[in-house]
Amino acid sequence: MLLYDLQNRLLGCRIYQHLEFAAWEGHTEAQEVVAMAYLTGKTLPLNISGAKDLYQMLQAKGHAAGQMGLGFLYSTGLGMEAPSQPMALLHYTFAALGGNSFAQMALGYRYFTGVNVENNCEQALYFYRKVASKVADHIPLTGGKALQKIRLYEEWENPAVNTNMDDDLMQYYTYVAEKGDNQAQVILGQLYLQGSRGLPQDRALAHQYFSKAAAADSPSAHAHLGRMYLEGSPEVRQSNATAFTHFTAAAEAKNGMGHSGLGLMYLYGRGVAVDYALAVKHFKAAVEANSVDGQVQLGIMLFRTYITFEWGMGD
Repeated sequence: MLLYDLQNRLLGCRIYQHLEFAAWEGHTEAQEVVAMAYLTGKTLPLNISGAKDLYQMLQAKGHAAGQMGLGFLYSTGLGMEAPSQPMALLHYTFAALGGNSFAQMALGYRYFTGVNVENNCEQALYFYRKVASKVADHIPLTGGKALQKIRLYEEWENPAVNTNMDDDLMQYYTYVAEKGDNQAQVILGQLYLQGSRGLPQDRALAHQYFSKAAAADSPSAHAHLGRMYLEGSPEVRQSNATAFTHFTAAAEAKNGMGHSGLGLMYLYGRGVAVDYALAVKHFKAAVEANSVDGQVQLGIMLFRTYITFEWGMGD
């Protein structure tokens, strides 16, 4: 894994060298990436004056990222003779109007807390809502990355461990998974599905491990397969019918993710008729199985007035 990480870092350095060349040749997207790299000192050496020059080039093109970068520099005084909050506010505003999420967040915070502007909760909500809408557009129906429900064995002794999986441990899990250990198959499936612990994301391999575990009736494997089929991907063709089958198998074993998946399908009518009563039933079953997602989905239904509080949370 150490060699794998080193190779990735070297590859990243070479990529940024090419981006740096393109940025100074006038390539807009490269200028945005390199300016941020200069500003943070990651991948490329810290270069505040270089970041300022690139942001000014972007501003001259009417690019929102250029306005955002200059707003930050004026706000902090980096690369400037002195901080200037009026100039920062001006650049943040133009960047936010141009759709830059960082600037919208900055203005949302300023209006919410009254930093150099009059406190205005409605204006703060306006900017925060724009960012939240962009985030929501990129979240799949079943939510973001799943939490690792089954902890790796070394975490049982040291919960603080959260590093890349070393080669020996990886070989061990692969070996016992190939020997038919369902828990190891689900663990590897989750890691490859998310691309975590130093492993590359590989949905096809994740599907393979989950399928082996599901063949032995692992509820967690059925739940993850249901999610993969519900969302769909280039590696796994979307299928509401297959997702429903796997979610049902998981739910019958009182698996929280399985119940939550069925709730989502009934809530949005994915391959089944919309049925809020059944959606609530499955979300409540998910909550009883200690599923955070079930609580979130019930909250969403209440917020959108699909259900009343008594219906959603009562017995």
